[in-house]
Formats: sequence, structure tokens, C-alpha cells
Amino acid sequence: MVTIKCSEYEKGDMIRILNYARNKKIEDSKKDNKIAKQILNIDLKTIDILIDRVNGKYREDYYNRNAKSGREKEWCIH
Repeated sequence: MVTIKCSEYEKGDMIRILNYARNKKIEDSKKDNKIAKQILNIDLKTIDILIDRVNGKYREDYYNRNAKSGREKEWCIH
């Protein structure tokens, strides 16, 4: 694990940018319909995990994303 030190202002900026990215992903998926729902769900889950990490919350990723079984589990999120 890597530790990143930042000020409260920088932390707030990171969360604001991640929330913007989350909203933009949702907006783009509604506008273009080019992003598959499964891909959108994976991207939104990743952004949520990053926001949690910035807030100091950490949970172990119990499956290997690089393994085929891990990718299959991700595709069945929602």
C-alpha cells in the first residue's frame, strides 16, 4: 500500500474531481449510449472506491482483478 500525504484542501479537491468524473460518466452514458452498463458500473464502483480511499477507508480487494475469475465477478456487479 502507498501512503499519500495531502492537505485537507487537496483532499477536498480530489473528492470534488472524483465526484465530477462520476457525474460525467453517468451523463455521457445517458447522452451517447456508447458506454455499456457493465462498463459504467465498473467505472462507478472504481470511483467510489477511490473516494473511500481518499477519505481514509480501506477494504481489502478479495479477488484478483487480473485473474479471469476476478474479471467475471466484476462484470456481474449489478
